[in-house]
Amino acid sequence: MRFSSKPLAAVALVGLVNIALAQDIAQPAAMAADVSAPGIRTVAEMVQLSGQVVSVNMETREVLVEGPNGNQVTLTAGDEIKNLAAVTPGDIVTAEVARTITLKLLKNSHLEVGRVEAVQQGAAPITEGEGGALVIDRMITGIANVVSVDPATMTVVLQGAELRRALKIADPEQFLLVEVGDQVEIQYLEGAALSLQKHAAE
Repeated sequence: MRFSSKPLAAVALVGLVNIALAQDIAQPAAMAADVSAPGIRTVAEMVQLSGQVVSVNMETREVLVEGPNGNQVTLTAGDEIKNLAAVTPGDIVTAEVARTITLKLLKNSHLEVGRVEAVQQGAAPITEGEGGALVIDRMITGIANVVSVDPATMTVVLQGAELRRALKIADPEQFLLVEVGDQVEIQYLEGAALSLQKHAAE
């Protein structure tokens, strides 16, 4: 049994495929980077995920995918995918996901607390006998207030529009910069490039 390398933009996960795969499908291969400056910290990660197609429901456009440990997740193909019928059991779904989160301390700031999310999705042209790659970009930005600072545990509490979270700061110099009344700007970027390898029988 072997696999051809023809990519197909067949399984569109409507902006959430990378999360579903990360939680339920593959053993990821990851690279990470952690960069900081006074009042700013950025963490970046690159993850590769994969799973095998078990079944395809053309009526509901649902694709059942199984990971290497037997765990399964159901994915939904978007309407922009025109060649879903080409997807068959045994095909391999692959996702390369890049994530970056940046926290920036804001002094003397009075911005409105809240979050904004934007999802952008596009597929490469699909022609007869050929495939394309699906790319999903997601960005979340938000503002939270610093409502508590605990020097004993080096923990600060952030209050967002809906959630309240405790954040432990490992760097003592960074911790000393934070005061109650400050604000924190949070930016989360996520990009997923999806493809599907057609199963080819021997």
